[in-house]
Amino acid sequence: MNELGFVGRERELAQLQGFLDTAMKGQGQIAFIAGEAGSGKTALLRQFATRAERTNPDLVIAVGNCNAQTGVGDPYLPFREVLTLLTTGDVEGRLSQGSITPENADRLRKLVSRSVQVLVEVGPDLVEVLVPGAKLMAAVGKAVANKVGWMDDLERLAQRQPGQLGTTPVEQNRLFEQYTNVLKALAAEHPLVLIIDDLHWADTGSVALLFHLARRIERSRILIVGTYRPNEVALGREEGR
Repeated sequence: MNELGFVGRERELAQLQGFLDTAMKGQGQIAFIAGEAGSGKTALLRQFATRAERTNPDLVIAVGNCNAQTGVGDPYLPFREVLTLLTTGDVEGRLSQGSITPENADRLRKLVSRSVQVLVEVGPDLVEVLVPGAKLMAAVGKAVANKVGWMDDLERLAQRQPGQLGTTPVEQNRLFEQYTNVLKALAAEHPLVLIIDDLHWADTGSVALLFHLARRIERSRILIVGTYRPNEVALGREEGR
């Protein structure tokens, strides 16, 4: 894991590019950008993403945010957002916020049918747990002209009752494994950059999933970049550090 400072933006961009170059060779990377509010973390990431898209036409970028209001009460929020972007192509909100570029939005839309197929095949337990089946059905309906075999499986998965978010260690481990397998399968076809913003507000499940991915993406074309505020991390939760 690598922490980046904010001394010179070109130097930091070069570091991020180095992590991406390594990931593009099939050696997954995870990096953290630490800085207080207003220090330019978001601007740095947007600049990096724009450059990365320009030089890597197959690259897909997905962004997930932790939330100050919901915090620990919204399990897996940033990773649910990432998975929803990858599988539904629901990019309008991100486009209006400026958190993704029009070019990347187009790539996400084109990925929908394949990403949902991968989800059904190697991450079926994630449907109705981390991503709503109805959204998947609607997205596939727009992306696929003729019904294909795996869509029957998707329909069955979408009819299940929404599940709990890994209430036992066994269930959590299964979710983590399937989430990892989905990312690795997609990255075999399109290199991925996952941006997890404001990790200082992350719930414990998201932190656990992040560490799981860090151990499992070492042979995949995946770069994960997380941002956080050091002072918020030092404060901790419930008077802890």
